[in-house]
Amino acid sequence: MIDPREVVDWLVRGAPGATGPQQVIAGLCARLAKAGVRVERMETFVRTLHPSIVGRSFVWTPDRDVDVREQSYAYLNSPEFLGSAMNECCRTGEPIRVHLGTGRTCPTRAPLHKEGFVEVLAAPMRFLSGQNHPVTFGTKAPGGFTEEERAAIQAVMPPLARIGEILALLRTATNLLSTYVGHN
Repeated sequence: MIDPREVVDWLVRGAPGATGPQQVIAGLCARLAKAGVRVERMETFVRTLHPSIVGRSFVWTPDRDVDVREQSYAYLNSPEFLGSAMNECCRTGEPIRVHLGTGRTCPTRAPLHKEGFVEVLAAPMRFLSGQNHPVTFGTKAPGGFTEEERAAIQAVMPPLARIGEILALLRTATNLLSTYVGHN
């Protein structure tokens, strides 16, 4: 039985021990895996207020540091984003399940299928402003995520959204101060 309460509690308490978004994501995934969720990849895309960067992507895979990628405004019109579950999740504000390798695999999803991923679940991080910032979870488990695993992922999304929103606001404040006041 998968019980996400410890993960939810850790997030509600402000993700103690995490000093930034990379540590929150790594800690979240480690705790989900410990709870029994077979997550082998997580990516989140958070938009920001910046003159040349639309947002940042954070990609987690086991036994690696979280990869942070700054995305330009062109990313939102790229085939990679337009054909992604992230885009659909942003647009609809609803969770999206994508089974890879069944039927026609979208060219933007083919690399994940080639890596052995079976399912991607995209879930919206809903900020108080109404914006949806997508988070995707991937598994290589035969058959994809179970209902219980999907429920555990959905259970962590509201407290994850609060942590994500706080971190995004801090990033926006830093960007604005740097842009208009300077680094000093």
